[in-house]
Amino acid sequence: MSLRKNNKLIVILCVSLLTLVKMEGTGVADEPRINLEAIAQHAQQMHIFMEQRKAQGFNVSKAEELDRLSRESAGKGNYEEAFRLIIEAKSLLEQMKDLPANQISVVLPISAAKVRITSAVPNFTTGKDVTDSRKAFTPQPVDVKDGKVTLTLSSIPVFVEDISEAGKIMDETGETSPFGIHEPPVDTYDTRIDDLGIRWVRLSGPSGVVWDADEPEKGRYNWSRIDNYVSIFHKHNVNMVVTVICFNKWDQGGGTLKVPGIPVTKLPKHLMEYQSFLKRVVERFDGDGIDDAPGSPVVRYWQIENEPDGIGWKDTPINFAKLVKISYKVIKETNPNAKVVLAGIATPEGFYRFYVPMLEALAKMKEGPDERAFDVVDIHWSLEAGGDYRAVKGHNMKALVSDIRNKLDSLGYKNTPVWITEMSTYCGKPGNPLPGVFFKEKSEADHAAELIKSYVYPFGLGVKKIFWTFGLVDRHNLGGQGVNNYFDTVGLIHNPLNEGKSHKKLAYYSYKLMVDKLKGSSNIIPLNLGEGIHAYKFLKDGKSVYVLWYERG
Repeated sequence: MSLRKNNKLIVILCVSLLTLVKMEGTGVADEPRINLEAIAQHAQQMHIFMEQRKAQGFNVSKAEELDRLSRESAGKGNYEEAFRLIIEAKSLLEQMKDLPANQISVVLPISAAKVRITSAVPNFTTGKDVTDSRKAFTPQPVDVKDGKVTLTLSSIPVFVEDISEAGKIMDETGETSPFGIHEPPVDTYDTRIDDLGIRWVRLSGPSGVVWDADEPEKGRYNWSRIDNYVSIFHKHNVNMVVTVICFNKWDQGGGTLKVPGIPVTKLPKHLMEYQSFLKRVVERFDGDGIDDAPGSPVVRYWQIENEPDGIGWKDTPINFAKLVKISYKVIKETNPNAKVVLAGIATPEGFYRFYVPMLEALAKMKEGPDERAFDVVDIHWSLEAGGDYRAVKGHNMKALVSDIRNKLDSLGYKNTPVWITEMSTYCGKPGNPLPGVFFKEKSEADHAAELIKSYVYPFGLGVKKIFWTFGLVDRHNLGGQGVNNYFDTVGLIHNPLNEGKSHKKLAYYSYKLMVDKLKGSSNIIPLNLGEGIHAYKFLKDGKSVYVLWYERG
């Protein structure tokens, strides 16, 4: 509410109050006299305080509600109640002066006798200062009074856990975990994956299935590369999503590379040969003991191509729909237990430009109302073009997820899970930004806090799994974009080739804490505690875990 609008309301209130003064002077009103001019002065002061606190970033929604109720009371002639509400609102606003502009006090209703509050970011400047991960965080036990606990929130998330009594302990095994990593090292197993509690990896690009590499000549197969990659993670009970790049030089008649390592892919010309290749791949990793890779490693989640709305696919949405339909049929016939993840949406704009017509074309190809062509939808969310965990490139995630859901529902894909297999934010100040993009420098603490938000916020929108990209360690000159480019700064561990640092970032410890607090949870419930307050309730082990933070603007 603007100050100009408030001034109008103050004038109306003052006129009403002065009118009553005149009525009292003529003996019309018999109720006890009230100093109405003083009430009007308090109302004006309250509105001035309200505008000041709002400009400072405070959540004034409670004071606004008291203001509304006071005006309602005044309109009904109950000036004593109006005065009481004005004083309450004024007092509330005055108490805010002791909080910094980027903090807010909030009351969390909770049905527990005692809670433990833990900041999601270690109280250190860098991860290099953390000598013992068990002492990286300092949890604070707090008694709950009258079913409420008062918290001071900032942009750094906090975990609030019910510790009043022991609950049923449930661990996360198999495919239920929502925590993944995109393109980890594939030459050897990085045991830090286990330390972090990560249960999913996505093998894509050169670490996934590449038709050109795995069948370099028609009918001649070279499985050693992909066999090795898949076996490494299978032996450590890590679930995999494996992409299939459908480009092959002998199929396409050669190919150009827009970006080094990324072929320009189109619908295969030799579709029968492509289907035969895909069948062999899926059979090799179905674990049934027939024509399996050595050790019978299992891949249940397959993804055909990557970011077709981006730079890798140079064909029409209709032809991509044909590829998805053909591939889905082959995969399901070969392994009925397998799932197909739709290729990741590169940008929000790409969903509307490419995926909508592709999905509509796919729907027209249905041979029956219950026929499907995919089991999971994938979004990629990167701050390479600016933005944050809530919005990039002029599109906010909440609207995008809603639009995806609506489109899926309209085409017979209701309740299809949505994943994010590439999620990232940067640390430091990346070089070589895209035209028009300015990167503000982010500390390790900023990076760690935004990592937590980048998981919890989408979870609150119904996203089921999120994979951090790229791997655990910062890349070095990824894609030939220059050293210290955006994707060279998003990892959880510094790469000494970039700036000489090699220590774990604070984000590493925050990720580990997040998995420990939220693994095994279900039924994520967003809470409305006021403007700018992000609050989420996770049900875990029969009790509640809350994640909260405050974001101005």
